[in-house]
Amino acid sequence: MIKNKKRGAIELSMTTIIVIVIGIALLSFGLMWISGLGKKIKSMTETAFGKADVMIGEVMEGETEDISVSPDNVDLKAKRGEKIRVDVIVNNLGENDISGSLNVECDKGIEPEYPTATKKAEPGQNIKWPLVIKYDGAGRGSTKFCTVTFGDFSKDLVVNIV
Repeated sequence: MIKNKKRGAIELSMTTIIVIVIGIALLSFGLMWISGLGKKIKSMTETAFGKADVMIGEVMEGETEDISVSPDNVDLKAKRGEKIRVDVIVNNLGENDISGSLNVECDKGIEPEYPTATKKAEPGQNIKWPLVIKYDGAGRGSTKFCTVTFGDFSKDLVVNIV
């Protein structure tokens, strides 16, 4: 009679071990690919909604307000040098020409970039400026404010650092 010295041991052939290792590797690569795909879809969705907000703002343009910012509430990624663009629209609702330049003051942690040229609008017309908000690395996870001023008119822009 042959005596079996292996009690409770599981014998695996070399082929079985290789198949298990390859299966785990393929599963890992598949999960990494799906995760990367999800991040790309999220980024594309955020970009699309951001563009849609700007386009809706351009259509609406706040023509009943002297000054408007479109959109007036933005999310900025907490990554040094990250930028987001908004539009500042000054509507001439009066009976006389208006002219002037834009002034933007922001809380610490974000810096505005905008053209400083003087612009003019006749009654019923509007002036549009691009305003770029840049994150400089301070205040992660907080809410910051920028005050946009044109002459006697001012409007606040809310910047959420995410």
